[in-house]
Amino acid sequence: MRLWIAQTASEIGTAASGVAVAVHVFVETGSGWWLGVLAGIAALPAVLIAPALRRIDRRDRRSVVLAADVAAVVAVVIAGAVLALDRGGPIALVGLVAATSAARAVQAPALAAIWPSLVPDGAIDRVNGLNQLTAATGLVLGPLLAAALLGLGGLHLVFALDVVVSLVAIVATALLVPPSLAPARPSDDGSWAVALEWLRSVAARPVRVVLGVVLVSNGALAMFNVATLALATDVLGPTRVGVPLALGGVAMLVSSAVVGARGLPADRRLAVAVGIAGVGVGCVITASRPAAWLVVLGVVVSLAAAPLVGAAISTVCHERVPPSMYGRVFALRGAVASAVAPVSSVVAGGLMAVVAARVVASPERGLGVTVIAVLGDGVGRGPAAVLAIVALALVAVAGVVALGRPWSDETRTYT
Repeated sequence: MRLWIAQTASEIGTAASGVAVAVHVFVETGSGWWLGVLAGIAALPAVLIAPALRRIDRRDRRSVVLAADVAAVVAVVIAGAVLALDRGGPIALVGLVAATSAARAVQAPALAAIWPSLVPDGAIDRVNGLNQLTAATGLVLGPLLAAALLGLGGLHLVFALDVVVSLVAIVATALLVPPSLAPARPSDDGSWAVALEWLRSVAARPVRVVLGVVLVSNGALAMFNVATLALATDVLGPTRVGVPLALGGVAMLVSSAVVGARGLPADRRLAVAVGIAGVGVGCVITASRPAAWLVVLGVVVSLAAAPLVGAAISTVCHERVPPSMYGRVFALRGAVASAVAPVSSVVAGGLMAVVAARVVASPERGLGVTVIAVLGDGVGRGPAAVLAIVALALVAVAGVVALGRPWSDETRTYT
């Protein structure tokens, strides 16, 4: 529990730094282009360095986590020093985002590989629920702290907080986590070839399913974020755009806490399917009509279901993947999630523009009449159409998962 608390504090500091850097860059440059650069740079490391992460499974995983955390702290300190000297400007912050994202890409799969060795048998689902609570806490508190600290002392105060809580996490990891070399497996030489060969096996079918879910759900959530922000701005106005996201963040906290306390259903496939369907239902509610209460309710439903999906996917990987391959499979999961999100965000923006233009230009025929008939007439119908597409995709995936062949317990490698 102490390790989880320390990691949660570190996540809050990281989230606060991420928001503060984005705000600082936008204020200093006045350009949305730099925000796009930051988003792209944040996603790239998990994809680019994934091939090298096979080494996680042949190293002491605790040492990998510690090295990544130290590297992130060093990057924050260097960026702070550069800014204090009034050098580098946004380029220094782009470098910071690249360095911390690379460190996170290394740390995340190594930490995921450690958790099963720290918890009692049968408790890994609850731990994964608590890890969703970590992410939700950062999502909710990070922006609030960033805003407060930027007002009090600027970017350097946010960096100071990030460094302090990261050092706490480093000490907690060093003191509480025993050395954790991956268990030996005679047929596993630590290469990607062996891991990919296993992923093609019958035993790996549940893992292939959840990796497909990662691909679809992360792409859908990226589109959801873009479309929801646009729709909330249209319906609620710029001054209240944060209301549905704030309430959705609270729903994520509650949902994550429930999964952490009660665990997942014994049928993990059901947990995955219900979670995905829940996000889809939220999208339908959000898109249904241009009413503020429907936007808020839909966002709350979608974000409340998201932790169930994340915890179920992590648990399936922990239970089905051979422990000697944890690092590689979790690295692959991170690379898939990071690769699809930026592309999906761009697609969502394009779809919103096209649909909105068609509805305005041809409201009485073709696509215009179809969108109005299904989603109503009024503001925000472009984003609503994107959310409807996301809902259809998610419900279809949930159906495939729920109605597919059962997952045999014989393929479990960890309980």
